[in-house]
Amino acid sequence: FRSVPHLIDFSARTFYDDELRLMTQHPSVEGRDAITQIRVDGARADGVNQAEIDRVLELVADLAYRTGTGSIGVLTPFRAQADAIQAAIIERFSVAQIRQFGLRTGTVHAFQGSERDTVVISLALDGEGLGRSLRFVEDPNLFNVMVTRARRHIVLLHSFEPAALPSGLLAQYFRFADDPPAFVERRSDASPWVRQVADALG
Repeated sequence: FRSVPHLIDFSARTFYDDELRLMTQHPSVEGRDAITQIRVDGARADGVNQAEIDRVLELVADLAYRTGTGSIGVLTPFRAQADAIQAAIIERFSVAQIRQFGLRTGTVHAFQGSERDTVVISLALDGEGLGRSLRFVEDPNLFNVMVTRARRHIVLLHSFEPAALPSGLLAQYFRFADDPPAFVERRSDASPWVRQVADALG
């Protein structure tokens, strides 16, 4: 009931054996590319990727005043990055603005059970720090929660080349994000009256 098809398909295939019944299927969202990847020239130091935080602030400011964005969430797998994002958000935006934007920040664990219309994910990884941190991000439970908090749109910030990733969940997700679903125009053998109504609705 939460996410548009492009956002939930990865989890449906990877974690639920395609047994989810999707209740958001609709011609208006069926072929929508709902995952945006943004490469940031950042590096992780003491658990914090400052370049990604700077980009988060720009994105939130842009999204907040864009018609139809709705509520905004910013999440990250790592506590240090989450704390730094929260401090930057509080410094940049007033309490009234944070409420107006429906803005929430935190770790993936803090977001469990929550949802937002648009979710910005700060992976806070760089090309030098893949290894153990990547294994943490690719924990199936954490990864599933991370990519299923958004209703309409995910913006994925990363500071590495996806092609450099070893085979795993994150590499699979980047390939998936690059291949949005195609809109399939359906034709029906229904009665002339049903076709006439369908044409009018179309």
